[in-house]
Amino acid sequence: MVRAVGWTGLAKIIGQIAMFATTLLLAHLLDKADLGLFAMAVLYAGIVDTVTDGGFQSAIIQRKDISADSLSSCFWLLTGISLSVVAISQLVAPWIAAVFAEMRLAGVVRQISWIFLILPLTIVSSGILSRRFRLDVIAKAELGACLARCAISAALALAGMGIVSLIYGYLAERIIVGFALARVARWKPSLRFNYRNVRPLISFGLNVTASRLLWLGYSKMDTFIIARFLGTEILGMYSVASQIALAFGQFISAVYYRVIFPLLSKSQDSPNFKEILLASSVYLSIVSLPVMVGLAVVAPDIVSVFLGEKWQEASLVIRVLSIVAALQILSGLLPQAMNAIGRADISIWINLSSLIVFGVSFYLGVQWQGLNGILIVWLILGPLRSIANVSIACALLQLPIAEYMRRHAGSFMATLIMLLAAMAVAEATGTWPAISRLVLSVSFGALAYVAVSPLFLRRPWVELFSVLKISPKATV
Repeated sequence: MVRAVGWTGLAKIIGQIAMFATTLLLAHLLDKADLGLFAMAVLYAGIVDTVTDGGFQSAIIQRKDISADSLSSCFWLLTGISLSVVAISQLVAPWIAAVFAEMRLAGVVRQISWIFLILPLTIVSSGILSRRFRLDVIAKAELGACLARCAISAALALAGMGIVSLIYGYLAERIIVGFALARVARWKPSLRFNYRNVRPLISFGLNVTASRLLWLGYSKMDTFIIARFLGTEILGMYSVASQIALAFGQFISAVYYRVIFPLLSKSQDSPNFKEILLASSVYLSIVSLPVMVGLAVVAPDIVSVFLGEKWQEASLVIRVLSIVAALQILSGLLPQAMNAIGRADISIWINLSSLIVFGVSFYLGVQWQGLNGILIVWLILGPLRSIANVSIACALLQLPIAEYMRRHAGSFMATLIMLLAAMAVAEATGTWPAISRLVLSVSFGALAYVAVSPLFLRRPWVELFSVLKISPKATV
């Protein structure tokens, strides 16, 4: 686990820095409308990705034993699904564009849809490597692909290629990842297909897919509503702000969740399962909460320094979404735990309720206050969803809510003190240049967090350090 987290974390940090720098460059070179148009296409691609995956990757990881014939059968079934999805995407592209009221979207959807052909190879290879706990290898492949995407997108944007720079960079990244993982996994499908071998994977995968689709619908409903009613320019601003606000959360999901799910799956019958879950969740909150809350404090200065004055309206979006993301981190590992014990069906009902409630609320919010209405909905319903998630998951896992909250109280209190320190510095330096105010706010906030950690976080820090001192050879 230490090796996997270390390599995955390092790769993702480098990748996030590269993507952040590329996003800033593209924000200066491309129109907001182009960025919004690409955000619409990526939303469609995300939905199709989830449908095509069918939950097979999670099913491959979650199964205690899986045969070579099952893997081959899974690959050929996914190949058939991918071919059908590409053909359907070519036909329905104009209808998709009509839904978003943006006819240019049809051409972008048709170009992006070809990437679905590489999904079967990526899904099976990634599942195999995850079962072997070779998550470090996956991270290295994804890092190389991410850097290639950044280089291609930046080069084409500088050449004046517009939205094509975003499309080609995206396609290149996905192709590189698929072939790299297949090569490292050293797996090739046989020509045999047996439905009986793949049926158990389908049963578990359908629940995971339904849950992911509903979660995707709920989490991207704001993007759809903005695209439909406020236009591509506002969506372009919102998508860039979202990338900044949620960058660390996406980093966590790509690093920590990827490691935790195989670990919890392997430990599902262990008497230490609950302690593994609790300790992992506490470690996550120690690192994540101060980053997300601190981002909310310095959002205006980040926008001024990195994006420029024309993007100032993005600072409010960053603040709201980073606060919501901070609260969601407290319940972030619980869905992983439920999936690990084979109860993905619980997440279906949680995400279905969220899709309905958030969808209706976003529609009413945008009609009432435009973009501000979207942000108000996030501030009200986001925390309520996190509370419901914790309550339901703790009941299912027979984990006392009081114990869950007590274990997270230290990181919450330390983060609160850090917040007050950063806000005080930002207020005291209000007339200073943005970059000076940003550096001082971050520095004093970090110092405050480190200073109070021995008081509120002594036990988890000691545990975490003891884990990190274990040599890789000793864990084999």
